[in-house]
Parts: sequence; C-alpha cells; structure tokens
Amino acid sequence: MAEKAAEANRRVLLVDADDAFGPVLMDVVGEGYKLSHVGSVKEALPLLRSDEAEVILLDWDQLDHAEGVALLNEAQDLSIPIPVIVFSWDKRRECAMQALKSGAWDFFPQPLDILALKFALD
Repeated sequence: MAEKAAEANRRVLLVDADDAFGPVLMDVVGEGYKLSHVGSVKEALPLLRSDEAEVILLDWDQLDHAEGVALLNEAQDLSIPIPVIVFSWDKRRECAMQALKSGAWDFFPQPLDILALKFALD
C-alpha cells in the first residue's frame, strides 16, 4: 500500500521562467504528480542532489542553451542520473537533435501532448 502511495506522487521539477505554466501543467496532468517549479537553471542545480525530483521538465526556449546543457550534464553526472525531458515551441528537427545530443532523455514540441508527456514522466 505504501508502495502504491509512493508511485502516486511522481516528483517532477519544472524549470521554466513562466510562473503561470506550473499550475496549468498540474491541472492537465492531474493527480499522481508532485510538481516543484523553479524559474531558472541556477535555481534548479542545487535541487538535483536534494532528492527533489525523479524527472526534470526543462523549457528549452526560455534559457541560454549553455545553461540548459549544464543542467543536462549535471543531471547525467549524478550517481543515479535524473532524466530530463526538454520541451520547446521550436519544432525544427535541429532543435530536438541539439537537446538530445546534449543529454535530454526526450523532446516534446509544444503545445505538449499531455498523454505522451504523462507516459514519459511515468
């Protein structure tokens, strides 16, 4: 029973400068997720080692890509790597390839396909 409760609260760290996106995302993904939201990579980096997140959602559009790559590298260098899912309004293949080559586990174009995102988060 405790195992089922732990499954029900997937810890997701959203890195996105848009303060309004976190509550909207929680509404659409529904129950079963505990969302922490930070507005920058600088705020996210200390949380990587704090057991705050099982998965990271990273807005590729609202940051310097060097910062995004730094976050991807940090997440991969942990003893148990944290998967980072990148999302962007840029639907060009080059954008997705850049994120994936930099270490993202998955890439989602916006608007987000919520069912596909929930599948990736789980």
